[in-house]
Amino acid sequence: MKKSLRSLAIICPLSDYGINGYSFELAEALGLAGLKVDVFTNHSSIEDFPQAICHRRFPVLGGELLKQLKAAAMPRSPEARRAGSPVVAQDSPRQRSNSYAWVRRTILGIELPLYLKYQGYDAVWTQWPDMGDYGTRFWRICKLLGMRVFHTAHNVLPHEESQSDRSVCEAVYGRADLLFVHSESSKRDLLKIFPGVADKTVLMRHGAQTIYQSTPGARQRIRHALNIGEDQTALLFCGGIRPYKNIDAVIEGLADSRCRRAVLLVSGKESAYAEASADDPLHRTRSLAAKYGVLDQVRLLPGFLTRVEMADLFDAGDAVVLPYTSGYGSGMLLLGMAFGKYIISTAIGGSDEYLRSYGRYTLLKGPGHEDVAEGIHEAIHADPRLAATMSEELRWPTIGRKVLDDICLIRGLSVPYAPAIPKRGAHCA
Repeated sequence: MKKSLRSLAIICPLSDYGINGYSFELAEALGLAGLKVDVFTNHSSIEDFPQAICHRRFPVLGGELLKQLKAAAMPRSPEARRAGSPVVAQDSPRQRSNSYAWVRRTILGIELPLYLKYQGYDAVWTQWPDMGDYGTRFWRICKLLGMRVFHTAHNVLPHEESQSDRSVCEAVYGRADLLFVHSESSKRDLLKIFPGVADKTVLMRHGAQTIYQSTPGARQRIRHALNIGEDQTALLFCGGIRPYKNIDAVIEGLADSRCRRAVLLVSGKESAYAEASADDPLHRTRSLAAKYGVLDQVRLLPGFLTRVEMADLFDAGDAVVLPYTSGYGSGMLLLGMAFGKYIISTAIGGSDEYLRSYGRYTLLKGPGHEDVAEGIHEAIHADPRLAATMSEELRWPTIGRKVLDDICLIRGLSVPYAPAIPKRGAHCA
């Protein structure tokens, strides 16, 4: 007799909007398909999210033990909450004791799997390989307790790989019953590095963002506030500003005479650069704009935006610039597509796979500033009658149903398809 998959716990230890937004969308899609889904995450990730319809959210991941966090989440500084790193305990004299730290890590690594088993979950689906103090033993103990373990490899390896990252990923990928990747490109990269996981790797598209909603009048209000003319093309470059995202080529490309009608809106925070300023999260970007003489074409919004602020910014923008030099995909690509914006992108991370049927894009020949300038030029002169088309495979209800079909087919589980009836107000958030 086939084992049933009736309830699922999605585990997300990060505080950034990208992975938490994905977890929210995935849970809603699986809930609509008839699965009982709960999301276990850190407290800060649920404060600004919309009310869930088909899943519950519990702020139980963090620096204290689960039973303590059920009552109250660990307070965190605004800087830590925006950093997007796994939630860990704040230091205290007791925590600085090596023996206490060892006991604490051991308990955390066992307690959460035991709790999930006690609550009757059939499977656990993790969204990041670094679980902080929970460690890689989390996956092993979940399996020992009889729960299926799924994992989404959003990145095959971290963008800025450390010495231990590869061994951590190898342990997590090896213990997972199923691995999900977002593109054929990522799948090839995964199997090149970890060939032993080929028989359990599944392609699962990243769906178009739905948690970012347009606000009436936002476009005019934001463009006026940022001094952007109606005849200007507003380019968006948002999130973590890191070397692989290649903002250098965008700013140098702006200096091209064909791009004088373009204005670049940069929102986020720089990281992984040698140049850094504690007082200015976009210090390096500002310096580059001055170097190439395009400060008048750049609008800087230092720091990370809330969900509503990001939606307003995308309403105000005209095109999204993604000239990545490496990587495994981009949540900003899906956000830009959800808002119908013109996309300027390299083919890195499978972006070309997502854009094939979209209609409003330029696929760059390369990541150089000349290539980016050509893409900006095409965006400026794009026919406004071109309609953006969202492929059905990028809609979350389609993704939710397909992934359940894949789970049943590959792992021989039975899933009771009983579409959920949305009821508001019955959720923990």
